Amino acid sequence: MRAFALLLISAVFLAPGAAAQVISGAAALPASTMPERIWYHDLATGDRIELLSADAWALAYDSANGVLYFAGDGPQIFRWSPGAAAPTLAFTAKLASGAQVQPAALAFLGGKLYASVTSPLVPISEVNLVSGVLTPSSASLAFSSENLAADPSTGRLYTYLRTPLSGTTPGLYELDPANFASPQLVGAVAPQGFDIDGLAVGGGRAYLIEDSPFPYSIFDFAQGAYLATQLTSPWPRDLFRAAGEFAPGLAAPNGSRIYCSRKPAATGCLAYTLTSGVPSASSGAFRLEAHALRTHRAAMWHYSLAGRASTPFAGGTLCLASPVRRTLGQNTGGSNACSGVVQLDFGAFVQSGADPALVAGAQVNAQLFVRDPGFGEPNNYALSEAVEFVLQP
Repeated sequence: MRAFALLLISAVFLAPGAAAQVISGAAALPASTMPERIWYHDLATGDRIELLSADAWALAYDSANGVLYFAGDGPQIFRWSPGAAAPTLAFTAKLASGAQVQPAALAFLGGKLYASVTSPLVPISEVNLVSGVLTPSSASLAFSSENLAADPSTGRLYTYLRTPLSGTTPGLYELDPANFASPQLVGAVAPQGFDIDGLAVGGGRAYLIEDSPFPYSIFDFAQGAYLATQLTSPWPRDLFRAAGEFAPGLAAPNGSRIYCSRKPAATGCLAYTLTSGVPSASSGAFRLEAHALRTHRAAMWHYSLAGRASTPFAGGTLCLASPVRRTLGQNTGGSNACSGVVQLDFGAFVQSGADPALVAGAQVNAQLFVRDPGFGEPNNYALSEAVEFVLQP
């Protein structure tokens, strides 16, 4: 089972009066060592929070029952509910013949789970939630897609087609579950975007999720057009697959919040930031991690106890309010381009007593600085996103 790392949202793009979240994930290439996660994206703040450490080729959220379904690198479909210790196997996706298939996309609408399978090409199908057997919508309509999304407010499914069907054009389509044979074009081709693997629809908007560092386009149904603003991708490089889902009823999990923007290295390497463990002032490991860094460069995590900031710095953004404090110098290591990694056990740093102000209840904001000789001074740094967390007892 491979791990998916979901979409990062670094700005607020809510329709008036809307309250929404997007969850998403992406699979790295087979040889990649990049950690993959399913992320919760808070559109009200722009933060992302780890939801699950799991892979997800496809995502679907049953809002009525609070259940998240996701497919990994295989035919197994997993389910998870908030508060559960871990996902459980729901079923194995298969055709009526018994042949197992790997869903490329999932969507939940009207109490039904729909799946799209692209290899072999299977029409959009309803999935039996007990047996996992797929029932194709129409044997005469060989229609499938790498992405699929549902919007309960319209009672429709949606897909973004990069490759046109016979007699159609690429773009964003609305699908009537009662008549998949007549997809309706509702949005033109996105102004940019190469590989739209995931789709999330809700709150009057569609979020087109790339599996690359390209920004994600947002289509506004009321305007009938793509917005000038876009979502910032978290991915450090081109990945294998991506998935997304709109989940307005899913409460924000407790955990570290990733926020702010990163500055790439002179070579183009983009930091991918996450944490692992529980931040405790007294015991246990808690790691600050930055992956996909320029190799063999001096680096150091900096932190603040004064909150967030968004200050121009070194040609990028300093995400920490003054005063800014230092931790320990490290080296990014690595062997191939953009394979450097910096991990700091901040829990051990706290418990060492290096900073007496790091006590239970303290809010900490941290950001990685990486020395980069590709930039002239004083801009000779690449910068990660920032992490915000509260130290537990």
